Amino acid sequence: MKRNTPADALSRRRVLSSVVAAGAISVAGCTTTLPPLGQRVRFGRIDFPPSDPPAYRRWIPTRSALPEDHAAATHAARPGTLPPGTIGRGLFVGPSDYLGTDFDEYERAVAAGGAFVFEGSTGPDVVADALDGTGYEPAGSYESYTLYDRDDTPRAVAVTDGAVIWAQGENRHRSIEVAADVGAGRIDRRHETDDDFEAMTNAMGTNDFDIIDGLDLGLESTADALVTGTSHAYREDTAYFRSQHLFESAESVPEESIKRELRASETAVRAEAVDVRTEGRRVIIETRTDGSDIGVDWRTPQITWGADHDPDSGTVTLRHEAGHPVDAEALVVSKRETGASNSGFPEADGRQFAEAYDTVEPGDTLEVTVGESTVSVFVSFRPSEHRTSRLLTYNLS
Repeated sequence: MKRNTPADALSRRRVLSSVVAAGAISVAGCTTTLPPLGQRVRFGRIDFPPSDPPAYRRWIPTRSALPEDHAAATHAARPGTLPPGTIGRGLFVGPSDYLGTDFDEYERAVAAGGAFVFEGSTGPDVVADALDGTGYEPAGSYESYTLYDRDDTPRAVAVTDGAVIWAQGENRHRSIEVAADVGAGRIDRRHETDDDFEAMTNAMGTNDFDIIDGLDLGLESTADALVTGTSHAYREDTAYFRSQHLFESAESVPEESIKRELRASETAVRAEAVDVRTEGRRVIIETRTDGSDIGVDWRTPQITWGADHDPDSGTVTLRHEAGHPVDAEALVVSKRETGASNSGFPEADGRQFAEAYDTVEPGDTLEVTVGESTVSVFVSFRPSEHRTSRLLTYNLS
């Protein structure tokens, strides 16, 4: 029997804390700020919507098969059920390219080991049409998949009937091969080799959005959990959030410590209801938020971007090559200079697209001035000052 160890859990220390608000996870520096004076956490049972079996496990490889530079964090979604402004949609749509199918029309989306897998009514002809005229070039085949590749910002695509795989970075080809192999059963899946992962995903099932070993409530009391799983569900104007943590034994579950932390958490205070309970060696934290803004009318656009650097003129040209049109006012260009921190979003240079366009659509370009110390140029979707999704990262070297 193979299990994660406490050392594995420590190596996954969360680099972000997160809170549940308005049906999404919002990055925050601390989740234990004092709640508004006179308010208390409303503990009580929550009728979390029923879950389906964890079909996303088909695409999650055993950890030993993952490319070296990728952590074991996984997220999965039922695209058509996600409201526009939620983190689940942003995490899938922001980083990936437009591949001929609107995200909402896919049946399932899974991200694991550096690869994004989209299942549904897609196929080679659909993807070929979407990539025609972009910087992607045919790159042969792998098993039943047709391959495409580009290197301005290194990206690759693999498509077969009913599924398309997208990956970026230097290990993109390895990530795609692993995803194709695990999907076809040619390599082991994580739940077949990791008993803790199997137990957690059995308990989680499939919900509108699920994260394993990734963002959660950031409580100190749950830091030693062997596996963490968070789930989001949406019903009309109500958002449900469930965070589950699997410990070494039932005796090591810190239920009372968790409740103490939640009593000092503004997140928990603002929820309509909070439930904490223990089942064996697993602790479950649930919240429900009613009347939230999960129905906001903006959504992260699906866009294939291209970029070129001209050192002689000191410029980078950004190109909207394919995908959705987007309000130019919502696009922010920023740069990172030598020696700057690699974490977070760098200071924005401004909404430069809005100086040239009202709406940015396929074929539109923008020339950005860069200096000798500029190492990266970013395009982000920022419909408000508190909502940002990274759309493009272009490294100059």
